[in-house]
Amino acid sequence: MRQFSRYYDKGRFVGAIFAMIGRTAEAGSRTLVHGVTAGPESHGQYLSECLVKTESSFVRSKEGDRIQKRLWRELFEIIERLCPGATSAVC
Repeated sequence: MRQFSRYYDKGRFVGAIFAMIGRTAEAGSRTLVHGVTAGPESHGQYLSECLVKTESSFVRSKEGDRIQKRLWRELFEIIERLCPGATSAVC
């Protein structure tokens, strides 16, 4: 986790949290690589720690669905501001 936060003064409390749950860039990238290389059984699934897992009840709730759509929309707006046309390949 040091690589991600090396320019950020976390303080003792946040530093302790990062030390407990943080991952190195290499360890954190494993699930991304797994998602790209796994077979069709992983498509559209929630992956964590290189395993297909069940989403939380919040994610499956109406509120979770509303938040997911809002996050997606806001991310697209930010990406489009930074690089116009970049999201056209996704939509």
